[in-house]
Amino acid sequence: MGIKIPEDISVISFDDHDSFKLHTPTISVIEQPIEDIAVKSIQLLMSQMTDMEKFEVEKSLKKGKLIIRESV
Repeated sequence: MGIKIPEDISVISFDDHDSFKLHTPTISVIEQPIEDIAVKSIQLLMSQMTDMEKFEVEKSLKKGKLIIRESV
């Protein structure tokens, strides 16, 4: 297609992976706090399993981290 990264178009992805560092150009990412998300998910599931009477939908925001590499 003749498109050059990052001259013509920028590329960014969610979730970092080792392979993104091996591409040329290296891929920029938004790294999500996977461990924090997993812990919160398990806490919510456990509370739902132990007390269905108090079940509530809960919104939880976790801050990601922008890792800028060569693709932007």
